[in-house]
Amino acid sequence: RVLVQGSNWYGLWLRDSATANLDRTTFVLNMVEGVILRDTNLVTIERCLFSRNGFGIFADIDANAQLNCNLLWNNDYGDYRGVTAGVEDILEDPLFCDPENGNWHLQPGSPGLEAACGEDQQIGAFGSCPDLRILPQWGSP
Repeated sequence: RVLVQGSNWYGLWLRDSATANLDRTTFVLNMVEGVILRDTNLVTIERCLFSRNGFGIFADIDANAQLNCNLLWNNDYGDYRGVTAGVEDILEDPLFCDPENGNWHLQPGSPGLEAACGEDQQIGAFGSCPDLRILPQWGSP
């Protein structure tokens, strides 16, 4: 599980016969693309979250990609280019906890939590928002 954030170019560029399996990775705030694929062997992208990038997933010349159960939302130029959406991909607001402060966890009710795509696994690198309740001080009721 990895966070790929804030690149002035590509979050991840796979090329030259690369083979990869991206699983539960969060791609946010990458200026050009979250992921770009060019001249790749099979690249599997599963349970990844793409939001606030240029493009979400961009496939260029001779890219071979298989997508399944990804969540894409609010990518400036579009979610997909040159690649077909996965059958179970979700195009809904991920409901981040506090994106303005870099908290990419997911709020309760997010389409990326627990029951996403019929399984008991979240989408993206992070799960639910951390419990930030203030605990009582010693001696307090």
